[in-house]
Amino acid sequence: MSRSDLLLLRLLFLLLLLLPAGAAAQPRVSVSLEESRIRAGETVRLHIVVSWSAGEKAYQISPPDLELPEQIRRIGMSSSTQGVGDLRSVHFVFTLRPEEKGTWTIPAIDIPYHVSGDTEAYHLRGEPVTLEVTGWFTRRLAAGIGGALLLVAATIAWLLYRQRRGGAAPAPTTAGSPTRSDLEARLAELNRHRLAGEAGRFYETMRDLVAALPERAQRDFADLDFDPLIEGIKYGGRPRSSREIEEDYRRMERTLKRLREGEDPGIG
Repeated sequence: MSRSDLLLLRLLFLLLLLLPAGAAAQPRVSVSLEESRIRAGETVRLHIVVSWSAGEKAYQISPPDLELPEQIRRIGMSSSTQGVGDLRSVHFVFTLRPEEKGTWTIPAIDIPYHVSGDTEAYHLRGEPVTLEVTGWFTRRLAAGIGGALLLVAATIAWLLYRQRRGGAAPAPTTAGSPTRSDLEARLAELNRHRLAGEAGRFYETMRDLVAALPERAQRDFADLDFDPLIEGIKYGGRPRSSREIEEDYRRMERTLKRLREGEDPGIG
């Protein structure tokens, strides 16, 4: 038998002792918390039991009107009807979760009910109960943690998107002493951006490739001012036509071919 069941039976037994035998007494209400001290963020159950002695009268008990402090959230509610001997009862269980550290009071609870054959509405009042909440968890802290996690997730998603769009970053080279495989890899990357129509990435790669060339080969591209060119593309301009991009690529092909055929001493 669970702790909750034991608590309910204890409450029913006490109420049975209080009711006069054979009398159709008015309903009685008992309010209790399973735990009076918990940590913030944990859950606790609030038990409300309405009991009466079986007799000529029949009672219809409505769900309690529960008013909670703003620091406590209501998670769920269940109800059940039971009978032990001449005692009848309705058991309401509210699952609560406090979100702030402190001592919080749940005020007196209003419970509407009706008597069979009577159109008038009656009310019971349950005693207020107090809950002590410890720990460091707060709604403000939870919101801060959630915002930070969202920012991290967005950053990771953006980096993955850039990686898929731009491909792997080129391997670093030492300016003035590139290897032949370095230049071929950069040319292949340049071609991928050209075919994909990625003008910004094309000129970023070309800028790095030119910087890796021997000084005399860099003169072939002296007419290209890469930084303004890339900025113009980045902010929606079209400073180079498709034909000009094609010509720039072919120019790079010719320069690298000349370096290979001439066995330039600056090429490793």
